[in-house]
Amino acid sequence: MSIFSRKKSKLPVFTSILFIVGYIVFRIISKEIIEQKVQVQHPIPEESYIIVEPNSHYEYSFDPLKWLEFRFRVISPHFSKVGEAGVLGEKSDKLIWYDFYPVAYEIKLSGGKYILINSQNSKVVLSVTKEWKEAGSNFIEGKYDGELLTYKETTNGQWEEVISQ
Repeated sequence: MSIFSRKKSKLPVFTSILFIVGYIVFRIISKEIIEQKVQVQHPIPEESYIIVEPNSHYEYSFDPLKWLEFRFRVISPHFSKVGEAGVLGEKSDKLIWYDFYPVAYEIKLSGGKYILINSQNSKVVLSVTKEWKEAGSNFIEGKYDGELLTYKETTNGQWEEVISQ
């Protein structure tokens, strides 16, 4: 508006700059709030990384509120969780998918992204259906190749399959 105006007022330029800076600050604060909520709602007992990024799944949505949502991913040697979160972290307790690796993967930073590298040729990846704590031990139940498998965490951070009888 300032370019085509006859008076060459600087108010539209300052207003635009103020709006852009405000939007960027709002997005950064939202990202930090979501990261804190994800850390609380999805605790991982081992070293993990939380990635929060704009949810590009709704890139072409007609609802502009969808453009403000985020997608998060929690990566650790035994877990990979992905979910969506609203503008200020609402819905961050619901996961889109949750995978479990009984044999620990190695996490490497490659091309600016964290990737999981299978170091021991284990191909088992469970799609988690249930996790619980019983008698001080963590249990995870999930599907692999149509089978329902259960794993128990041992004292040294390893996981072993529980054979149902």
